[in-house]
Amino acid sequence: MHDLNPFPAEAVPSYHRWYEKPRGLALATLEKRALFHLLSPLGQGSLLDVGCGTGYFTAWFGELGFFVVGLDRSAPMLQFARKRYTDLPFLQGSGEALPFADRSFHVAAFITSLEFMARPAAALREAARVARAAILLGVINRWSPYGLSRRLRKRPPYDRAHFYSFSELKSLLQSCLNRPFTMAWTTAILSSRFGYASSHLPRGGFLAMRVDFPEK
Repeated sequence: MHDLNPFPAEAVPSYHRWYEKPRGLALATLEKRALFHLLSPLGQGSLLDVGCGTGYFTAWFGELGFFVVGLDRSAPMLQFARKRYTDLPFLQGSGEALPFADRSFHVAAFITSLEFMARPAAALREAARVARAAILLGVINRWSPYGLSRRLRKRPPYDRAHFYSFSELKSLLQSCLNRPFTMAWTTAILSSRFGYASSHLPRGGFLAMRVDFPEK
């Protein structure tokens, strides 16, 4: 997640444990469902998880059959990930300057990490450089009830995040990518008031988007 390093080292274990609590597990299940819907047409291959944090989604991508590499700027996050998922490779680096050759991965993914990138346009251009087939994005929808609640509470680390609406994310991609692309998207999560459920509405709290690059 964490080009802005929003987590102190002592907070990393509690951050990861959130996924293991009933509410966190319910939300993550819906997010995975949305991401899997978009990943399925791509087949299996190599996947770079940019801003991988503690490796929670990196491990899930591996369970789906991808050859995964996790990358994050935060040393405490990576230390936790390496201890938790000993069979997966994790590297320290910036999403804005990826240490990989052009088109060296099938897919590059940002799962709730683009929101924390200091220069998101640069990170997306780097992802487009190293990805052969697609970029996979999972962001908190800025104008959803869920996203609004996150913003209004102003709790770390979300007080330092920039959430994206569908139109803003689309405009950012159109302005910064120098390759032809098409998009597919879906959403998940309504809100605690309306229930944590799958949603195909643009106001869904978790916005998942696949950016496809046509083969030459």
